[in-house]
Amino acid sequence: MAQEEGKKSSEPEVYYPEQINAYYSNRAQFFVSNSDIMIDFIMVEPTPQGKKPKLVFQSRIIMSPQHAKQFSKVLSENIKTFEEKFGPISTPSIKK
Repeated sequence: MAQEEGKKSSEPEVYYPEQINAYYSNRAQFFVSNSDIMIDFIMVEPTPQGKKPKLVFQSRIIMSPQHAKQFSKVLSENIKTFEEKFGPISTPSIKK
């Protein structure tokens, strides 16, 4: 336990500005190069039937492949925890 407390105290403190911009995203586009992975988060706005959907760019995140892999692992672990708590998440098939 003491070892865990020592580890936590050596971690840098996260700074949260007073105004945090939060964005909703229900679509993402990925771009990969030999040095980084870029993810564009997009919101597809609801539209009346027969109208073309409006895609609104929300945010772009660029990560090294190493950080992207760590992110993927942590995200998978959190999704597993969510499903254990609230039940399975159903998803449509993914287009590549």
